[in-house]
Amino acid sequence: MRMTLYFNALLLLGLFIFAKYPLWIGDDLYLKVLPVDPVDPMRGRYVTLRFDASRFPSNLTKDSFKHGDTIYVSLDSEMKPISASKDRPKVKPFLKGMFQSYLGDEISVLYGLEAFFAQVHEAQELETKELIAHIKVAGDGEGRLVSVQVDTK
Repeated sequence: MRMTLYFNALLLLGLFIFAKYPLWIGDDLYLKVLPVDPVDPMRGRYVTLRFDASRFPSNLTKDSFKHGDTIYVSLDSEMKPISASKDRPKVKPFLKGMFQSYLGDEISVLYGLEAFFAQVHEAQELETKELIAHIKVAGDGEGRLVSVQVDTK
């Protein structure tokens, strides 16, 4: 009984640490958010986000992917994709994502950063503004969304 309790506590602690470690040790990146539907009808006030790195030309990679494969996307200084690979890049910045599909001559990738909870009035304001997403990215490319801000540039 006690072993089960300790095991469950350790499991919960491990899940918490895995979810939070990019926020503690990650590098700051700021990605431009592409125009989105301001409120997801299925989840309410969650704003669906899309980035330049969410869809990019398939000629940026030599690898072939199938749905669910891990993909590493290297970014330039403007946070736009410059290459994609199954292997982790040696040079930062890069994001680790999950390959979704080929869309014609483009690749679609999810990073787990695509949903942001916003209050009703905030969601309406976000709909009309250019946005920047502040994310933290750990050394392995795992990213976590910190905030979404109005782009002041």
